Formats: sequence, C-alpha cells, structure tokens
Amino acid sequence: MEIDIQHKFNKYEPFISVIISTYNSQEYITNCLESCFKQTYRNFEVVVCDGASQDLTPYILRNVTHKNFKYIYQNENKGISAARYDAVMLSKGDWVLHLDSDHELLPDSLHELAQEIILINHYPQVGAICGRYIWSDNKYTPKFFPNKDIVNFEEWLLWIEEEGGSDIVFCARKHALLKSNWFFDRRASMDALFHINFSKSWKRKLTNKVFAFQHESIEFSSSRGHRGRAAALSRWSKDMAWQYQSIINVYENTIHQFAPRYLTELYRQAFLHNLYAGNRFLPIKYGYIYITRNPKDIFCLIILMIGLISPAIVRYLNQFQHQMRNYFRVTK
Repeated sequence: MEIDIQHKFNKYEPFISVIISTYNSQEYITNCLESCFKQTYRNFEVVVCDGASQDLTPYILRNVTHKNFKYIYQNENKGISAARYDAVMLSKGDWVLHLDSDHELLPDSLHELAQEIILINHYPQVGAICGRYIWSDNKYTPKFFPNKDIVNFEEWLLWIEEEGGSDIVFCARKHALLKSNWFFDRRASMDALFHINFSKSWKRKLTNKVFAFQHESIEFSSSRGHRGRAAALSRWSKDMAWQYQSIINVYENTIHQFAPRYLTELYRQAFLHNLYAGNRFLPIKYGYIYITRNPKDIFCLIILMIGLISPAIVRYLNQFQHQMRNYFRVTK
C-alpha cells in the first residue's frame, strides 16, 4: 500500500487550501501562520479572513510576504461562518482545510493529508477527511474514532454518542463546502449544526493521525478557556440556542434512534443557552425535557431556578466554574 501511495503521489500532488478565520488574535496568529509556511509539503496556499480585528492582527497580516498567502479584511465582524465562507470562495484548492487562529499545524500535516486525499479522491461520495488535535494540556481530541475508516450519517451519530463529538481537524472538498448550509445571519460558530448537516449529505474518511495543535485558553471563546467566557456567553448565546434548537427540530427522531444520550445533551445545551440569552419560556421548555430525561441532574434544576431570576448570575457562575477548572488543572 505504501508503494502504491508513493507512486500515486509522484503523479498527483493535491493542492490544499488552508483557510483561517480570525478576530483579535495577535497573540496566536503569527505562530499559526508559521506552522503553515514551514510545512514539508509545498503544494498549498493559506487564505485568512479577518473579521474586523481591533488589535494588531491586521498589521501582522498585512505584512505577511509568503507567495502563497491571501488575506481578506472585513470592514465589520460578520461572524465566523461568513469569514470561513469568504475564505473558501477566495481559495483555489480542490480540498480545503479549516483552521482557527489558535491552531498550529504539525510539520508533516499537509503531507499526511495529501496522502489521505490520494487514497479517497476517486470516491466522490466522501466529502471530508477528519483527524485529531493535540491540545496544550496534552489531551487529544477526538479521544478516538470508530474502527471503520469511512462513515455515513448514521455511523457518524453512533460515534458522537460514544465519544461525545469533540473538536476535529476538518479538511473537505471545496465543492462539498460550497453546497453546504452557511449561516450568514449568525455571528457565533455554528459548528455543531454545520457538521451534522454536512454528514447528512457526505460520507467522511476518518483517521487517527494528529494534524494540529490547539491552545487550551483563548479569549472570547465560548467552548474552551476561561478568559472572557461570561462576555462570550452573553454575546453568542442567542445564536447557540438557535443552533441547538435547529438540530433538535430537524434531526430529533434520527438522533433519538442512533444517539439518545447526544439528544439529551442537545436539550441541555438548548436549555442553558436560552437561559444565558435571557429567554423566559424556552429555558422552561427545554429544561423540563432535559430534567425528565436526566432526573439525577439536580444542578440543572437549580441553575434553571437561578437563571429565571437573573441570566447574568448563571453566566458568571459558569465563568467561575471554568476558572476553578483551569486553576486545578495547572496546580495538580
């Protein structure tokens, strides 16, 4: 197999577009770009879309001189989906690797991805290749992939049910991305909804190879780290609530069949984000469904009662929880 791959590699080197969405990332963007430019594989480009950063990020990006670098500056922050879409539209590769500005590629990542592309390039039903991250605290996500290399929608749900659906390295065919749903009216990351929609239309090739490094703490993130978490929850929760409600509305029956624990988690997320967003009726609706599915979670019942009085209290309790989690991670 290795000889066959090398033979094909000599005849065809896929051109890979690395797209990076960024906002106020002066602390990370240079390392991210350097990790791309130092790849052992050379047939690639890097396309960065900056969502109107207010720090030194635009200055850093305007001074990049690499021949395979493209840069878009949006005059207003239109959100993560819009930034990614603009980068995809400017890209010229048949395959597009998604990165965030706090990610760094390992030196051979694009070479390894190119080999994976060669193996499945003649299987048009496979729309993406998915790999793993190593984090700054030495954990890996996903923790594992299923033994099957290529999975359909139902098999993807079975994996989410077992693993939890952690962050993945995602490299997709450009034409598959252009046929996907993009959420231009939502500023928050719609990754959960994007990926479940994508998996409904396309199979995925899974590999346990580690392609990228991810920082544990980054400001303005609602999914990792602790700095600015309360502000992020306040800013994005309306969109996040809409995302989880949309998944439930469209896929509830299928998820109930293949991933019932994941469905329970979706109800929990819809409950919490509606609460963070300051809604009144919807937290009661989704909170009630969640508690009936998981009656042992008395904590969520308490959070519901507190949140109906003041969503801000819940957001800052959430921030405090993450500060304590990071503190004990560092000190243990």
